[in-house]
Amino acid sequence: ELPNERVRALTIALLQQGKTTPERLVAELHQGRPNDTLGVRQGVEDFATGAWSLPEVWLHRCIAGRHRRWKLLLNHDLFTRDGRHVGIPDAYLPEFGVVVQVHSQQFHAGFNAGGGDAWASTAEADNRYEAVGLSSLSVAPVTLRDHPRRFLDELDLVVAARSGLPIPDLVARRQPGKGTQSRINAA
Repeated sequence: ELPNERVRALTIALLQQGKTTPERLVAELHQGRPNDTLGVRQGVEDFATGAWSLPEVWLHRCIAGRHRRWKLLLNHDLFTRDGRHVGIPDAYLPEFGVVVQVHSQQFHAGFNAGGGDAWASTAEADNRYEAVGLSSLSVAPVTLRDHPRRFLDELDLVVAARSGLPIPDLVARRQPGKGTQSRINAA
């Protein structure tokens, strides 16, 4: 038997990879007994908020816990007004012009589809955000899990440093099928 956090992480991963849908999981949950389904229910809810991994759940919980009024977009495509794709940051704070990237050795090690170094590609991709006037903050999953206050203090410093700076005029779009608004407790 797997612990709830592992089931939650696996549920998010299956949804993010398109191996199932929130609707299918919700239907299955409604058909069966509720015993031992907490991890699946939480994973579907997490995915509905836009999280594509457990560390992104921690990121969301961390920021929303301290800054309830901040607008926080998880895994939205960012585009310039002329349609140029900027990237898909793990979190985007449009009111401040800040993106947050959760960089995990587990998910960014090895080689990308083109045969290049996946870690280098990930690190260098963050430069696109700076190029359009956003501030980018990187964080490791272990920091979000074990030292969330340290991360939040760093985020607050970045937001404060942006005070008075222009906010880039970008368009943010949620990817189709990535984080639909399925509700577990719906009848």
